[in-house]
Amino acid sequence: MSGVKISGLGTSLPHRVLDNHELARNLKDRGEQIRSEHQRKKVAWTDAVSRLDGEARELALEQLDRSEKVLRLHSENAAQFETSDDWIIKRTGIQRRHIAAENENISDLAAEASRKALQMAGYTPQDMDFIALGTVSSEHWTSPPTASRIQDKLGIRIHRDKGLKQVMVFDLEAACSTFPSVLCLGYSLVSSGVAARGLVIGADIMSRTVDWDSRNTCILFGDAACCVVLETCPPDESSFLGPQGFFFGSDGSHADKIVVPAGGTAEEVTAEAMWNPFGKRNKVYMDGRAVYEDIVPLIANRVIPETLAKAGLSAGDIDFIVLHQANLKMNQAIERRLKKAGYQSIIYHDIADYANTTSATQGLALHDAHREGVLKPGMLVLDCAFGGGYTWGSALFRWPELPR
Repeated sequence: MSGVKISGLGTSLPHRVLDNHELARNLKDRGEQIRSEHQRKKVAWTDAVSRLDGEARELALEQLDRSEKVLRLHSENAAQFETSDDWIIKRTGIQRRHIAAENENISDLAAEASRKALQMAGYTPQDMDFIALGTVSSEHWTSPPTASRIQDKLGIRIHRDKGLKQVMVFDLEAACSTFPSVLCLGYSLVSSGVAARGLVIGADIMSRTVDWDSRNTCILFGDAACCVVLETCPPDESSFLGPQGFFFGSDGSHADKIVVPAGGTAEEVTAEAMWNPFGKRNKVYMDGRAVYEDIVPLIANRVIPETLAKAGLSAGDIDFIVLHQANLKMNQAIERRLKKAGYQSIIYHDIADYANTTSATQGLALHDAHREGVLKPGMLVLDCAFGGGYTWGSALFRWPELPR
């Protein structure tokens, strides 16, 4: 097997920044809008019921029932429209997030991040043999893969005088563990000789999958993309430790603790999701307390130690740890356990500026730490992600000499 090195890194963020103060105002306004809209409808439909008969009256009663249901649920769930900068920071550590424009898609962010990574690596898009996209918010359901959109936007031509250029494109989804998963697949393609070099991308527009009528999830997520260029190299120049440097797992018994219930083949999106702001089962649901209590000991006590054991390493061998940027409080709890167990590594956090960008969080953190000079060439990096499923994944690699 050949060596594989990281030769370029790029990121992309939407221009719009939504801070906690604006988010809190928007949420409060939205709660009042829902209440006043359905109060008005209740009055109108009550009047219609009193004046109509037959089928028309039955239709009016149905609409009246809907508004009364929404008003009742609003009263029961009024707290979900109340938040503040202090409340969000105290629970998550997040201060702001980037939000994609209406005409901005994952492939746009991913293509921009790819161009930056290619420029750093000194390659053109045409030099790439594959595009591996990790995402949980694909532009299309089932077809086409969003990676095909990226290939088109990068202008990778497939026609040659003597046949077709090889360019493998695919999407991979493993919830918030997507980035190390797609990184492993990219490594496998290059190390096995299937490809000489390619793009490994993590990108998500989570602002279109969260419920903006609920503080339970809308405060947590943001939009971004990251990309690394992987290429073949002599084994002694490899960034990666080999197959033993990857560690993955899943516990499907916890699958419903982070889930989008409807929208796939298991459950269709019903009409109620269109009119009931409290019935949107096609949006992200999370049992935050359970996730915190499960994930912290799992990652600190099991996943990270077992990742090192598989690679034949100990805590003192690791220089830099980048965790999935899901929640600062959760990551700090993991950090405290690791420090108590003897880890002296730098454990980097940057969730305050971006929120949870799912597939892009670790690429953003690596980019920021590299730019700031915190992450230095030669450091042994442990990249560890965790999320829905539950799934988890870790990758070990040495940080290369890259321009800032």
